[in-house]
Amino acid sequence: MDNNEFKRLAQAGLQLLKEGKYKEALAAFDKALELDPNNAVALAGKGSALLSLGNDKEALAAFDKAIELDPNNAGVWSVKGIALLGMKNYKEALIAFDKAIALDPNNAVASAGKGNALLDLGNYLEALAAFDKAIELDPNNARVWSVKGIALLGMKNYKETLIAFDKAIELDPSNARAWMGKGVALGTLDNDKEALAAFDKAIKLDPNNAGVWSVKGIALRGMKNYKEALIAFDKAIELDPNNAWAWAGKGDALLDLGNYLEALDNFNKVTALDPNNAGAWLGKGAALFSLGSHKEALAAIEKVLELEPSNVRGLWGKAECLYHLKQINEAMRAIEEALKIEPKNTALFNVKGVFLMAGTRYEEALRYFEMALENDISCLYLFNKGAVLLRLGRLEDSQDALERARELVRGESEEEKKLANDCQKVLNRLKARGRAINWWEWWFGKEAGKKRVLGCALFVVVLMYVTAPLVSLNIDLMKSHGWWL
Repeated sequence: MDNNEFKRLAQAGLQLLKEGKYKEALAAFDKALELDPNNAVALAGKGSALLSLGNDKEALAAFDKAIELDPNNAGVWSVKGIALLGMKNYKEALIAFDKAIALDPNNAVASAGKGNALLDLGNYLEALAAFDKAIELDPNNARVWSVKGIALLGMKNYKETLIAFDKAIELDPSNARAWMGKGVALGTLDNDKEALAAFDKAIKLDPNNAGVWSVKGIALRGMKNYKEALIAFDKAIELDPNNAWAWAGKGDALLDLGNYLEALDNFNKVTALDPNNAGAWLGKGAALFSLGSHKEALAAIEKVLELEPSNVRGLWGKAECLYHLKQINEAMRAIEEALKIEPKNTALFNVKGVFLMAGTRYEEALRYFEMALENDISCLYLFNKGAVLLRLGRLEDSQDALERARELVRGESEEEKKLANDCQKVLNRLKARGRAINWWEWWFGKEAGKKRVLGCALFVVVLMYVTAPLVSLNIDLMKSHGWWL
């Protein structure tokens, strides 16, 4: 064997790897291995070139051969771990990285790789510890700061997440992944405008990333810019037709726009791609519910609860379906189950109040509306309180609640304008009913005599006239403040 030629080829291969010329590097290592088939360095180099070219299986075979020849080479164990990560064999990858760290505790690549394996296994806390170790060893590695941000995002530590992504961007402003992660963190903190700016930056850097287009769509939907959100989701689908996130996001935006049939088609696409996507089944249930197909909606929501038995929105949706199917007791049980999981959920207090009102349990309904109002002075809750007070014959209290509800309506959307209009109609009728109180006193006074029966009938007719719009209006409101929003 010509040692000088071997060294020249091996060194050329390593240099080509550094320059990102992976095909040329692979050719150099193959020629070197013709001279020395059992050289661990050349095998490791060949494996690295194959790995960079996306040929994980052949890369793994080369690394295994190199380890067989040199079992104490921490670097080879590290790149073997990276190959296993690419093959989504996270547990085996973790074993390889742990072996590399045992051989060389200061191996930053192995610590970062271990963090990635743990991240993919959903072990965010241990992943964070591994990334911190990698950063201690290599503090200027933008990629490690970026994946640290992802681990913190999984732990819902959003402020620390932003710090990590900002550091990654400081070290490498062209890191599209860091800009995307920053946008996700900002969106979770309800800072949609800044999130959108971050996503736009990520798209500028990586315009063909379907994932970034998807989260941009989510941010636009959060800003109620539904048409622009649809454009973003469509772009994501164009780039990746099997992107379940994009199809689901598009379905949600179509729900918001009231395009229930199209939304249903999108959610059907998601469930075909990912049958265990509980959010898609929930969206499908919402679309069917809005189309008036309550039985079919209930079947979809039962699938949600099969996948996630403690899904509060699923339980709420189940309750709403059962309520519309006139199964009030079963609806009540579903809401009570949801309240066990989230005992301070004001929206659930309101819904339970509606169900109690439907069962003519007015005093109990009033208590739940007041519980909801303790935490959220909502026009919807005030309207429902006014409705139940009316049914209890407490007309002045009812009028007060309804006037407060009307004052809270800003009238920015069609739904709010309708609520303000309906509140005013009921208030006008209440005032008319207030003038009728004198009639009631006249009919039921000491001098009433035979007129009392007629007085009872008149009172019932007037009360029905005043309260008639409340039942249908309340159902409309429940839709506009639905369980799927």
